[in-house]
Amino acid sequence: MCDKAENKNFAYFDKIIVTVLKALYYMRQLEDLRVNRDMGAATFNISSGYFSECFKTIIGRSFGEYMKALQIEKAKRLLVETKYPIYRIAEQTGYKDEKYFSKIFRERAGMNPAEYRKANEGSVETK
Repeated sequence: MCDKAENKNFAYFDKIIVTVLKALYYMRQLEDLRVNRDMGAATFNISSGYFSECFKTIIGRSFGEYMKALQIEKAKRLLVETKYPIYRIAEQTGYKDEKYFSKIFRERAGMNPAEYRKANEGSVETK
């Protein structure tokens, strides 16, 4: 995922830009991707509204959109690298409902999770 922070001049203090970049790093390190904007803002001691505004301006998409992309990225990796059932992958990527997860996955990947797994079979040794 390309982050746009290095290509723009912002009306934010360097500390805010660094905070948003730290938030990106933090989000990418999480095992449990059930994090919302308020939780992210609280982690870095910044108000939710301001964090949201800064995040969207600096990164170029909303916190929620960025998290959904991370969730689908992780789901794709788990589908290819493991033999976990779909419901478990849904849980590990922050979705409580396997059907909702499958719907979102299809919208973003162009196929359902089982089809994605089958299409990518053998591309990585499974656990």
